[in-house]
Amino acid sequence: MTPPARQHRANPEHRRLTIRAELDRRRERGEAFVNREVMAVTGYDRKTISGVTQRYVRDLAAELLQTVVENREAHERWVRDYRTFRPFITRTTSGPVLFRRFVRLVIEQLHRENTLMTVNAVEAITGGRRRILNEELVLWEQETGHQVARTVAWKSLDTYGTTVLVGENHALNQRNESITAELDRRRRLGTPFKLADISRCLGYSVATVSGYSRHYVAALADELLSTPVDSREAYEGWRRDFNTFRYSLPNTRRSREVLTRLTRLTIEHLHREGHTVAYSEVLRISEHNDRHIKQEIRRWEEETGHQARPLRVWKEITLEMVLDRVTPALHHLPLTFLESPTMGRLSSDIRK
Repeated sequence: MTPPARQHRANPEHRRLTIRAELDRRRERGEAFVNREVMAVTGYDRKTISGVTQRYVRDLAAELLQTVVENREAHERWVRDYRTFRPFITRTTSGPVLFRRFVRLVIEQLHRENTLMTVNAVEAITGGRRRILNEELVLWEQETGHQVARTVAWKSLDTYGTTVLVGENHALNQRNESITAELDRRRRLGTPFKLADISRCLGYSVATVSGYSRHYVAALADELLSTPVDSREAYEGWRRDFNTFRYSLPNTRRSREVLTRLTRLTIEHLHREGHTVAYSEVLRISEHNDRHIKQEIRRWEEETGHQARPLRVWKEITLEMVLDRVTPALHHLPLTFLESPTMGRLSSDIRK
């Protein structure tokens, strides 16, 4: 005959109530656990405890999905219950949905506490995949109109595996606009510059300026390759843009093409202006020591039928040629140095 105590423990309802009471106690204490710990307390086998726990967690998941959380106390209770049973919840069909709600509740609580909203702040509390955190933050921004603080653009994979932007940031946009505006201003000035100059001007790091200016300079390279140049004014404008960004253009994908076009446009400019097309002249005017100058001159000769020729060692330098090389601000200065008695004499004669 089975003792009454053993019969009582063998009762399915008694087993269920005993295990649920232990689960309620652990929920109240808010300590994460595994089934082995419940086995040690209740004395039941793993299979029995696992079955009761699964039903308990299903009910808890439904409750967590429906619970309204509007203040700090409710948030802390919800998070405590979720964390206590998180290992079991993640294995249920409601696991992904509950994790996203966990992330959203953390975002809303951080906002209620006026904490700086960043993906790192959310990740420190929730853990999990950053892609999901980024997506939930973007959805929260779109639904509420609030803004997350970002230091880089967030990207994710769409359903086709393509990398797409999943978030925008006003601070990033403002930084991009300020750097673009400064690049536009430098282009209007026509003065060559380096990224370090913009860094000192705007207060951003050189790496930041480089990242934001890369697309700007790449677009300029495309423009320099496609802009028609058929007059002196057009050539000077083209050269002005090239010289302004001469330190950045070599870093673009089409830098080789831009340098080749610079050489070709200089050759055409010399011919159009009636000057001698020669290697030394192309080198002097382009101000760029391109090893392909001779090759480009030969190509120009073959395509146009014109003939390049070397310059004489001595050539006449006219005042018009001098004025063509100096800035207009110096055109009206008195050329008093021409009155020097040593003008026109060889340096060897001057030393005598």
